[in-house]
Amino acid sequence: MLSQREYEDLLWKINNIPSTITGKKRQHLRTTFKKKLHEHELATKYPPFEPLKFEQVFINFRTTDSTLIHLIDQIKSTTVFTLDTESIIIPYQPNAPALIQVQIILSESFSYVVLIEMCHLPRAYEHTFTLVKQFFQTLFNADNNIFIWGDISELHNFCSYNLFTYDQLDLCNPINLQDAFKTHWNTQHPHQPTTSASTNYSECICEECLGFQKKKTWSLQNAVAFELSRWLDKRQTTSNFDIGLDPTLYHFNSAEIAHRQSLIRYAVYDCLSMQQIMLKL
Repeated sequence: MLSQREYEDLLWKINNIPSTITGKKRQHLRTTFKKKLHEHELATKYPPFEPLKFEQVFINFRTTDSTLIHLIDQIKSTTVFTLDTESIIIPYQPNAPALIQVQIILSESFSYVVLIEMCHLPRAYEHTFTLVKQFFQTLFNADNNIFIWGDISELHNFCSYNLFTYDQLDLCNPINLQDAFKTHWNTQHPHQPTTSASTNYSECICEECLGFQKKKTWSLQNAVAFELSRWLDKRQTTSNFDIGLDPTLYHFNSAEIAHRQSLIRYAVYDCLSMQQIMLKL
């Protein structure tokens, strides 16, 4: 959350972008400022998002065979999952895939959130790597409902790690929760015209009155804010998710651990907030 001085300074910057900055650079700068302002407004208006009970598990070269076998068994015991990904920005190149988050929903009150660290996987010749492939093979079953905030194509860049194939992605059953939520919101909140004679006035929260364009998709953060009345912190969106999040990977000092905890929270909350959105549909 911004201080009052930082907030006022940000408003001034939005309205006083130097005329020497033009074109795409000007548009990008304005967008960056507005996102920061929107983050502050949501953080001011709503309490932080609170997840349902979960246990987080890392998959990397430190993961034991027994842990992977247990996770595969858990996948087999349910058919409902959420999935998200994180990539890192590389200047003048496509984003590099770094992290896959899979939530194994066992009940409304408990789930596993598995963080697969793509830059810290076991060697391809190790048995553990074969088990990670089996993890995805079991997950990408046509009988499983995999909820994603967007399209399954966001996983295409991850195929280069040889844990799953394009064919496996084509055969699975992804559900675009982003589209489903948009339909839900428009059904539940059609436009409510008001007149000066209205005595029982309530603020209309249709997409148009909220200032959202009809052809635009909802961000997960906005869906959490308006549907759950919670602030989903998105300040880590462009962070370095490839650094190794599992605190057991290497020796980290207290500052490094704290930084990783904030990235972990960001990553798992994306899945956990989707779960709560699903419960509202």
